[in-house]
Amino acid sequence: MIDQADTVTRPLPIPITAALRVNLATSKRLYCIELSQDLLGDWMLTRSWKDKTDGRVGRKQTMVESQTVGLALLDTITKKQMKLGYMPC
Repeated sequence: MIDQADTVTRPLPIPITAALRVNLATSKRLYCIELSQDLLGDWMLTRSWKDKTDGRVGRKQTMVESQTVGLALLDTITKKQMKLGYMPC
């Protein structure tokens, strides 16, 4: 962050927490769920997928209220995907 008064570079005022990622796969698809914090401190859950046969990709981002809510959603999505046949990779 740059202070406009003296143009001195200063560190961001918030601590950035390392992202938490779960990678899942079937024989035909890859699926990744990631919980991370953006530069403003907001929590974001990102789901991305790729088809192994034709290379099509997709991505969906959901802003969550807190890390706790994000972890609960990550757990719910992981369990749902595993019921659909995805396995950790």
